[in-house]
Amino acid sequence: MITLGIIGVVAALTMPSLIQAHKRVEVAAKLKQIYSLMNQAILMSEKDNGNKEYWDYSSGIEQFFLTYILPYIKYTKYELFESAGGTNIAVYFANGSIMVAKKGGGIDCFYIPNGKNLNTDTFSDKDDNGNFTWTRKGMGSFIFAFGLISL
Repeated sequence: MITLGIIGVVAALTMPSLIQAHKRVEVAAKLKQIYSLMNQAILMSEKDNGNKEYWDYSSGIEQFFLTYILPYIKYTKYELFESAGGTNIAVYFANGSIMVAKKGGGIDCFYIPNGKNLNTDTFSDKDDNGNFTWTRKGMGSFIFAFGLISL
């Protein structure tokens, strides 16, 4: 009985660190997967639509994605939402992850490996005066930023 008690205590102490390590490995794998997916999508789109330098960046984010990105990736759905003074597109993947993109100095993307963390109402933080700030809570923890295409 004492041996079982000791094993239970040791298991209780080690399980949280094992779970955390597993989550880090899972996030790293999903980040590699989205990086590869988007690189392949751009290469395939360039075959059909010409060099990305000559793509139509003047269109809205939805039209841009419908033309140059979405035909070349597998996704479950997409939706548009307003945040930080502009239109964003959220692309949902079968593995539970989400990529949010908006036009800035190119196409700015935010990858969320665990999609349950997306709240379109609070995607961009507001200060006390109601003005949007460009900081996002969880950046580098559960939201990862990257530039899809730079202009």
